[in-house]
Amino acid sequence: MNGSDQKVTPIDEETMASAPFWLKAIVVGLGIAIIAMMGLILYRIVSGPSEEPETVSALAPAISAPTSQNLSARDFNIDAPQGASLVAMVPAGAEVFLHFRLEDGSDQVIILNRATGEQSTVWVNRKAP
Repeated sequence: MNGSDQKVTPIDEETMASAPFWLKAIVVGLGIAIIAMMGLILYRIVSGPSEEPETVSALAPAISAPTSQNLSARDFNIDAPQGASLVAMVPAGAEVFLHFRLEDGSDQVIILNRATGEQSTVWVNRKAP
């Protein structure tokens, strides 16, 4: 083909079908949604982070207890179980969780409330196979 040849597909405006209205509506709707989302993203970037970020703790106490910031320093005596080794110590607000592993393979968790000095104990026994 060269420039003097006729086009393969003849252009006839009478036979050319236009796109259906519903397709045009979807295209316009998606275009408006994209522009709105870009505007929202730009607004959040310009406005910056919120004043106070919201944090959620998995170990939050069910009742209000003094936090570690307002606890006074005190000494506590915790008697470890005979022949046990300390596996983990996890502070959670006013409480400290001490996880001990005993010689027989069972576990013991001692929960110390640093505000009141109270101790509770949880035993986890292993079942024989």
